[in-house]
Amino acid sequence: MSDRIVRDANGADRSAWVSLRASMFRAMGVDEVDDPVWQESAATWFDRRSEDVHIVVVEVDSEVVAATGRRRSPS
Repeated sequence: MSDRIVRDANGADRSAWVSLRASMFRAMGVDEVDDPVWQESAATWFDRRSEDVHIVVVEVDSEVVAATGRRRSPS
């Protein structure tokens, strides 16, 4: 069994996060996820929102295979 690592996302996870989001929306029937404009918008969201949304990723064999997030509580 491969080791799983659960950790906070960082900037290097941006493309994996966009790909995972696209897979989720594609499975839900959203075709726009293949549009480069959608992908760039999702990447920009990741960059801008990572300060107020706690994003966690799961790595298996050094590959991000899952991600989740929730709004950070105000301090």
